[in-house]
Amino acid sequence: WNHAQIGIENRAIVQEWKFVEELLIDANQKISFVHYGYDEEMNWFKNYVKKPDQESMDELFLGMDSQIVFYGHHHEASDITGHARYINLGSAGCYSKPEVRLGILYLEEGKVVLKKISEPYDDEGLMEDFELRKVPARSFITKHFITRP
Repeated sequence: WNHAQIGIENRAIVQEWKFVEELLIDANQKISFVHYGYDEEMNWFKNYVKKPDQESMDELFLGMDSQIVFYGHHHEASDITGHARYINLGSAGCYSKPEVRLGILYLEEGKVVLKKISEPYDDEGLMEDFELRKVPARSFITKHFITRP
């Protein structure tokens, strides 16, 4: 289903996407952007960590030499410091309210400062579109990630 949504013409482009994007701030600071921790062959995710803590995040991103690691996959926001600062801003779409969570990085006096913000969006029609597109996991996604209080 996912491949059909991407289309044949875009598959080669998606295959070229990097697993990790790194940004060098200065000689001493590097930031990594990654969906989640990858196995040793970098071809699949490591086991999902339900309740992230310092020890589990250090293990999940073992081998990364960045001072800050932005990651996702786990839909709940967290900000944990271990060998690095591990930041998950939270899901941009599968959330209990129609808000996208994002961050803006500032460099202030040689330090990276993160401003976390949340912006509402109009999600009217989302469930109708799930049905129209016949999203295979639509019931699971709705129940576990989008259910509104």
